[in-house]
Amino acid sequence: MTEYDLLKSLTGLLDDAKEAEQALIKRYDSQFARRTYVRAGFAAVEGLVWLVKQACHVGATNMRMELSRADIALLLDETHELDSSGSARSKPKFLRLPENTRYAFKLAESVFGGPLRIDVQRPEWKAYCTVIRVRNRITHPRSPEELNVLDAEIDSTVEGLSWLTLHTLVFIDQASAKNICG
Repeated sequence: MTEYDLLKSLTGLLDDAKEAEQALIKRYDSQFARRTYVRAGFAAVEGLVWLVKQACHVGATNMRMELSRADIALLLDETHELDSSGSARSKPKFLRLPENTRYAFKLAESVFGGPLRIDVQRPEWKAYCTVIRVRNRITHPRSPEELNVLDAEIDSTVEGLSWLTLHTLVFIDQASAKNICG
């Protein structure tokens, strides 16, 4: 994964969120447009975290940095178990996004250097966590009212997505400076 690959993937992920944002601007009172924006933003967030993890995996491999078995499994979002015949198998592992985000940037700091750790005291982190809660609520509503996205939640989505995008760009800059992603 090269710096170009990272930037191209980042652009692709953010294009959907940007298009959803443009639709929201045109129809700000539309709950459909609001939910679409939150979902598109959330998809971008998940993709950004995945990109950071993949770059860490490639960077560590290229530098011959030894990662623990746990780190490798977490980077691949998988876990291992035995099936009924006694054969080992891998299966996808669901990782909670707040912890997965913190893990990705903590490992990125170890692999690429620089100040990449997430400061969970910052208001941007709190906005980011709000986006996650809103996305979970609108995709698994317990009542019709839970489908509504409030103005403050849109503001949190903008803030959280912007913050993670900037944090990811700092990461790409660090990875590029080390020139270890290829």
